[in-house]
Amino acid sequence: MVDISSFTIDEFAQAFQNKDSLLLGKILVALLKLLLSNVEAELGCGSISLI
Repeated sequence: MVDISSFTIDEFAQAFQNKDSLLLGKILVALLKLLLSNVEAELGCGSISLI
């Protein structure tokens, strides 16, 4: 689950025009948290071996 507030397509498109976009920053952080939780879950069940 990605924990970010809802936004419109227009707000999303506008975020690409602003280099300091808070919306894109929140999306990036949420996706990184999701990725980290998935990696932690895989490591917890032993599916990924560390080299």
